[in-house]
Amino acid sequence: MGFLDKYEDKMFATAANNKGMSLKGRTKKSIKTQLRILDGETISNGKGGKVMSWYDSDNDRIICKIGQNKVKGKFIKCFSKDEAKQTLNDFAQAIDDGEFNEDITAEETKPRKKKGS
Repeated sequence: MGFLDKYEDKMFATAANNKGMSLKGRTKKSIKTQLRILDGETISNGKGGKVMSWYDSDNDRIICKIGQNKVKGKFIKCFSKDEAKQTLNDFAQAIDDGEFNEDITAEETKPRKKKGS
């Protein structure tokens, strides 16, 4: 019996990293991460640091982001974690529905600064 025959039913693929993912895919992944943070999980980034929540309970607001930018450059008022979760779920649905296609395209085609310049 060969290796593949023996282990085929135990093989699985891990989630792809962000490098090959579209901005839409990375944004959806970020939303899922933010929902996990709101559920109390501590998430580490690739460098071992802590991923910060988009929800700011001290100021009753959440930041929804596409790439590194706030949607429309603004915050959204949220008075609880449950309200923040609903906002993120609505944001994910709006992305799926194409409501932010122009914003995503604009962000993807924006010229990038080279490191060190």
